[in-house]
Amino acid sequence: MTRKLNATAYSLVSLTFFISVIGLVLIIPREISSIVSGNPLQAISSTDALLIALSNSYLIYIVASSAASYFLIKSVREHIHYSNMLSLREIVDRGDYSKALEYIHFENTARSIPSPISGFLLTLFTGGLAYPLMLYVCEKSVRRHDYSESSLRGSKPIGLITSLNLLLDLLLTVVTFGFWMIAWAHKVVKNFNTHVNSIHLKLSISESRDIKYSESSKVALCIAASFLLIAPAALKIPVYPINVVASSILITLIAYLLRGKSFVLQVLGVMLSEYYVLILVGVTSLLSSTNYASLLEHFLSQYEGLSKAKFIETTLFIFQNNLRIMLISLVPLLGSLVLGLAVGNTAFYLGLMMSRDLEVLSVLVMPHTPLELLAYAIAVSASLRSFEWGLRKTLNKVLEALIILVLAALVESALIVVMR
Repeated sequence: MTRKLNATAYSLVSLTFFISVIGLVLIIPREISSIVSGNPLQAISSTDALLIALSNSYLIYIVASSAASYFLIKSVREHIHYSNMLSLREIVDRGDYSKALEYIHFENTARSIPSPISGFLLTLFTGGLAYPLMLYVCEKSVRRHDYSESSLRGSKPIGLITSLNLLLDLLLTVVTFGFWMIAWAHKVVKNFNTHVNSIHLKLSISESRDIKYSESSKVALCIAASFLLIAPAALKIPVYPINVVASSILITLIAYLLRGKSFVLQVLGVMLSEYYVLILVGVTSLLSSTNYASLLEHFLSQYEGLSKAKFIETTLFIFQNNLRIMLISLVPLLGSLVLGLAVGNTAFYLGLMMSRDLEVLSVLVMPHTPLELLAYAIAVSASLRSFEWGLRKTLNKVLEALIILVLAALVESALIVVMR
């Protein structure tokens, strides 16, 4: 009855919708322009591949939002059902039967909530479009339930909402291209947890069924889940861009879960997750490389031009690309997602090149690779602590990452020149 929910998990579900919307907004005009001009794209560039990865994350959103609808509705219905039974027994024990009838009449809210299976199917078959409606229905029911429970115990309620609130949330979601839904989902779960804390946990802590997992268990679960991509790739089923998006979410989750630990441990965890992504996505890309021959040819043509440049030009080119990734990584939460996409996309092309020559795998142990990954890990870890640390300490860490990034560019450029 008093089990709390994880607000971050529901926010991440909404985040996949925001990513896909941005990808669609960027790629659709390009495709329409190419069709209208009569020059459809013959080859997909790395930028186009990234945009496709963003837009195809909508498939992940559909599955994730359907599952989220199921678990959210199930949790709300169960809580209201058991809570009502205990509250009604308490009223009856006091002999206040008129109050009991009034309570029963007001607390028929559970019947207005669809069953978990209905919520799952409705969200799935509408392509995730029904998910905002599920959020509204659950939040409205929780607030009504909190109102009656608060009146019974003389505490301050969260407050009721109407369909106008739904319209406002939908409007903000549309205006922000889906970004508001991240905060919306977080708000719904937070209201549920606030009700549980204020009404139930304070009254009967021994009844709490809140399941707690250690940070190491959560990290292990994330890694195990992402490992499932190996099977379809081995069957030559194209898993791109799902493997890249999954990598983005994995790095973000690990960085977020370790934010309460020491900074060194957080940096190490993010760095190891980057290596894991390089290996995982690289392997899945290698196993299903026959599906991406045109992408490989386009990438090799770009790499050939870089290999002919002078040392200074090569260094500047590498540094500005890596610097762009690091600067984006400094944006709290969103930066780690973009970093995950960048590392995942690099691993994808690494796997494609391995299909031609397995010696490419040696890049994982070259000295510039750990330096680059370390700089990114420092930037991401610092971004998640920036509000706690303040500007001065955050800038010190950014400067450290910048120095490491310069060193990495020099080392990589030197290796390219030597190996010509």
